[in-house]
Amino acid sequence: DALFDAGQEHVAELYALLDTELRHHADDAELLWRQARAARLMTLDKRVGDDEKRRYAAHMLECAERAVRVDEANWAAHKWLAIALNVNGAYAGTTERLKQAYRIRAEFDRALELNPTDATTTHLVGVWCFFFADMGWATRTAARALFAAPPTATYDDALRYFERAERMEPGFYKKNATMLAVTHARLGHADDARHWRDAALRMPTRTLDDEAAHAEAEALRV
Repeated sequence: DALFDAGQEHVAELYALLDTELRHHADDAELLWRQARAARLMTLDKRVGDDEKRRYAAHMLECAERAVRVDEANWAAHKWLAIALNVNGAYAGTTERLKQAYRIRAEFDRALELNPTDATTTHLVGVWCFFFADMGWATRTAARALFAAPPTATYDDALRYFERAERMEPGFYKKNATMLAVTHARLGHADDARHWRDAALRMPTRTLDDEAAHAEAEALRV
């Protein structure tokens, strides 16, 4: 965890360390979900090529699924399985991502059932809701072709989760502040959107996720 907290430049070292540990403790759920997390960070590394990113994503899913099999009551394993399903779905395209939608939500819900006070999981359920609220016509058409009852959510649903996450741990994540701004903007709440956009821009930028959130906040016009 210290290497994870040290920043993106230490991710390759963290991944290698966990890989070594897993050779000796292959069924340790705590190591497995942390390796899934490290693999996710490797997919964000700008120095890693696209094919290699896909391999890291596949390994992420393998580790997260094994973590849940080893310890079904491990909330972090469920959270990282949901994230892994989403990441791999994004690589596979819109149809595959939609196919996994219900399973992703179920894994997030199980993580929150096991640990209802985790702000990051709560935020991620908000992201799930926002995705379905914000779908364009083509994606909605694809969803209707795949499901008798496609997943649905509203911007108000997303906002409730983002606000709940912020109450749990104020200022915990630049992306949450940005999503509060974007969701308020979609709902026509200009003052609230400006408040959260400015809050996001004032927050420090430490990670690649932070960089993306900062750019999104900067681009928001309200």
